Amino acid sequence: MSRLLIEEIPHNAIDENYYLRDRVSSDDRADHELRTSIKLHIQKMPIEVVQIAHRDAHPRYGLVSGYCRLQAIRFLQNEGYPEFNTIKACVLPHDHRSALIAQAIENDVRKDISPFERAFFVHRAAGTEAFSNVDDVIAHMYQHASASKISKIMSSVKLVDFIGDLVVHKNCIQEATGLRLVRYLEAGAGDLKLQRMLREASIDRTSEEELGLLNTYLKEAKPLYERQTGNAANRAGAPSGLSPKVEESRFRKSLLIRFSWILPRRSTNPRRPANDFRG
Repeated sequence: MSRLLIEEIPHNAIDENYYLRDRVSSDDRADHELRTSIKLHIQKMPIEVVQIAHRDAHPRYGLVSGYCRLQAIRFLQNEGYPEFNTIKACVLPHDHRSALIAQAIENDVRKDISPFERAFFVHRAAGTEAFSNVDDVIAHMYQHASASKISKIMSSVKLVDFIGDLVVHKNCIQEATGLRLVRYLEAGAGDLKLQRMLREASIDRTSEEELGLLNTYLKEAKPLYERQTGNAANRAGAPSGLSPKVEESRFRKSLLIRFSWILPRRSTNPRRPANDFRG
């Protein structure tokens, strides 16, 4: 089959940004290990590209998958290794939609991609001409995913709507943190405050500093979140989780405190009848 043929093509003829990239952050340690492996054992796995144009009788390619391998080959060539002037690649007959789907599938399987990175890619893909909306992206990229995974992706996409362009290290938001952020922001617990915190923070912040910033927001917004969600539960008649006796006791106590200024005092004179409030 033609799509299984591996070609040696000049890596400077490849546009790595022709399609959206689903990996929006890098791992320096993993990148170093990949470069070392390719240097010692050559490139074992080809990248995937599509031919997009001819320029001066030379073809141009758009990268589909293999971004880290491409960067490793370029790094080694720049370090003075002429054997890395070309890169092994499969030239595939992808259109825009299938190329984006191929990217998502490859990295979902082979990379430790964070839920936020995945959602960021879905969000951006929905803005291209290849898909009509987020639902369309998910239906094609994750058609075999479980309902639970799709629900988490949808929640993470909501988080991208709130702060996607403000987060520098998108791989620092793991599942538990992301779901908490979504709950807080959907409840209106300081969404503008979080956006302001991220916008005003140093653009050179580290991944650890950014995660610390998000955790600070969660800590400071927790009372507001609990107050707002608690009020919503009470208005909806949701059960509080307390026993009926405890609920009644708290209710009566709140009434006594609220209306104590109009309640008659209990008489301390044994000769006078008690004129008290017995509830």
